Amino acid sequence: MNNPQNKKMFSGWNTVLLFTIKQGLNQKYAIITIVLVAILFAGSFGFNLLAAGKQVEKSNISQVKKVYLIDHSGLETVNWNASKQLNREKFPKVVFEPTGADINALGKGLAKKESTSVIACVSQAKDTFQIEVYLPYESRITKGDGENLAKMLKAILYEGMIRKSEIDSDKITYVVSGISTEYSIVGEEIKNEDSMMFKTMFPLIFMLGLYLMVIVYGQNMGQIVCIEKSSKLMETLLVTTKPYGLIFGKILATAGIAIFQMAACIVALVVGLFVGDSYAKKTVYAGYDNPLLSMLKAMAVNETEKAFSIEAIILTILAVCLAFLFYCMLAGAIASFASKAEELGVVMMFYNLFLILGFSGSYFLPTMSGLEWIKVIVRIVPLSASFRLPGEILLGTLKGGAAIIYLLVLLTWTILVAIFAGKIYRDQVFYNGKSLKDRIPWIKKKEECDDGWQIFLDESGRPLEQSQKIGYFFLAISPLALFFVIQILVSFVLTNMVTRWDFKGIDISTWEVKQLAEYYRGIEPTLNPLAMMICHLLIILTFGLWMYLVRRGMDKNQILHIKTLLKHKISVVLGISLVCGLGLLVLANGVVAVESYIIPSVVQDYMEMAKTAGMGTHPLAIIAAVCMAPIGEEFLCRGICLYFGKKAFGKFWYANLLQALMFGILHMNWVQGVYAFIIGLVLGILVERYDSLLPAMMVHFIINFSSSTWYSKVLGETEISLPLGVFMVLIPGAIVAAALYWGREKAC
Repeated sequence: MNNPQNKKMFSGWNTVLLFTIKQGLNQKYAIITIVLVAILFAGSFGFNLLAAGKQVEKSNISQVKKVYLIDHSGLETVNWNASKQLNREKFPKVVFEPTGADINALGKGLAKKESTSVIACVSQAKDTFQIEVYLPYESRITKGDGENLAKMLKAILYEGMIRKSEIDSDKITYVVSGISTEYSIVGEEIKNEDSMMFKTMFPLIFMLGLYLMVIVYGQNMGQIVCIEKSSKLMETLLVTTKPYGLIFGKILATAGIAIFQMAACIVALVVGLFVGDSYAKKTVYAGYDNPLLSMLKAMAVNETEKAFSIEAIILTILAVCLAFLFYCMLAGAIASFASKAEELGVVMMFYNLFLILGFSGSYFLPTMSGLEWIKVIVRIVPLSASFRLPGEILLGTLKGGAAIIYLLVLLTWTILVAIFAGKIYRDQVFYNGKSLKDRIPWIKKKEECDDGWQIFLDESGRPLEQSQKIGYFFLAISPLALFFVIQILVSFVLTNMVTRWDFKGIDISTWEVKQLAEYYRGIEPTLNPLAMMICHLLIILTFGLWMYLVRRGMDKNQILHIKTLLKHKISVVLGISLVCGLGLLVLANGVVAVESYIIPSVVQDYMEMAKTAGMGTHPLAIIAAVCMAPIGEEFLCRGICLYFGKKAFGKFWYANLLQALMFGILHMNWVQGVYAFIIGLVLGILVERYDSLLPAMMVHFIINFSSSTWYSKVLGETEISLPLGVFMVLIPGAIVAAALYWGREKAC
């Protein structure tokens, strides 16, 4: 029998998937699904009948079929049945029948035989005409129908009077025709109130539907994960699969069954909507206009929206499935903390809390703030993105490329949660019955765990205390604060010196604010590059001295560790540095291209800032970026922060994440911050592997030198599309990862 411990992390998941699906598709599941489908179909079908009935009431279509006309007007030119003023929209079946019968006698006869007939009398008195409409007793005709009929008779009579005056027929049309007016503002997007309300309410309704579904199936997922951990069936499955594959296959199968049930319900709603629409037109009202279908068609036709297009529908289906899968994985991960059924209620409270935070954040944060960067964060954070993305994609707010990027981010989060769930589930299975600390080895003391932890000792040779680790954490982040202090002081002092020199002997008390603003804008192109160079020079001196004192005093080694670097194959180190430098250069530009589609306004602001700072154009800015930044920033991030971070956390990867985050923050803008974080992770790996800052400095130099000199000239004004931007992120990223992996074996 195969040992599952010798298999890959998720081995056997497909077996568990098929087994769980076979278990889930039972008779009870089929009955519940059929009942839900029937209820939703009936509800959607009935909606059409009710809406059609309401439209009949609002349409003002009269039930009058025959009008017995007593005409004493004396106008022979009136053509009652062929007049152009005959309103066939309100009176589609009306026919005028002249009669000379007595009104009372005629009314008694109509009351018994013809409930859709009325009597109209037109008479002339002096210089006026009088129109009277009589409704028979117990008639189906309403008072409103009678009033509308009287108005139409007035228009027909007026037409006959004009004809008697022998005016040309074409001119008569102009005289009796009504005038309709409408207005619009030039350049304004045409908006329909119903459509706007639909666009506002639809995402909320969509979120509520997904929220209810996640609540129901999330609780079910928690029960499955918790109860089956201690079952004999689970013990049997562990013989052929690993815990990671077991929980992944089980959650994926349960989510798939739920998605199938949800899809059946959606199909029932859609089919009921269209079938009910057709039936209502045939039986209730031929002119019935389904309000939902009308709004969908109007939004789909609008080319600026791209709403409900085939592309949007496909991406929305993927978004819903992915969002639901994420919350299922989250439910499985949280439920894994419960060792027995009694603990499930307690741990699932946290799941409900996450669910509420995600739902409320997805709707209220973008609505209340209206800021673009808030919307970006909501779409990136998985708790809120799961609710936000489907509605925005379907309504065309997020278009193709940007939607795909956000879905890839959500997919990444889902995979990470799946791995996290598998890790907890594994520890719960093999440490059942013990305390939480015993069941989850990775929260034990660092010295008792695997080799990934690096144990630091104090001067007496004992492991560091918690208070010491906290102190080292603040030492790790303190360089960032000092960096900003240097930036602010240099900018303030330099600006003060320049303005004092320029305004020497000049009275500026009479200057207006606008004049001062123009002055500062004028000196920015010269002042900013100079300030940048002075800042980087001070950063090199400050953090170089700090690092020298710390590492000389505690490590008894050189500041750059040149001797340790010489122990490795220099050709391999140089080759890896070159590949990483060029690969990260392309990756950074790919990230900017992707960001320009996701947050275009932010990228535009960054471009304006870079132009003002003289980045890549002013000699002083180029010297600061190429010659000074690779030294000072490496001292700060990979020298001091990484060093103290490892002492604080005891593990390299935690410290590496911290220093990479600081590296992104010190660039002080979103655009550079994102790719700087990725670059910082790679540079931290190089420093840790070779125990020297020189490889990181070389890679940093290659990136800054290339971006400041030849790279922009090679590309010119080439416009990078979103697919190409994604390609520029993934391919160079894979090459850099392969180089780092290969260098691990070849460096020594």
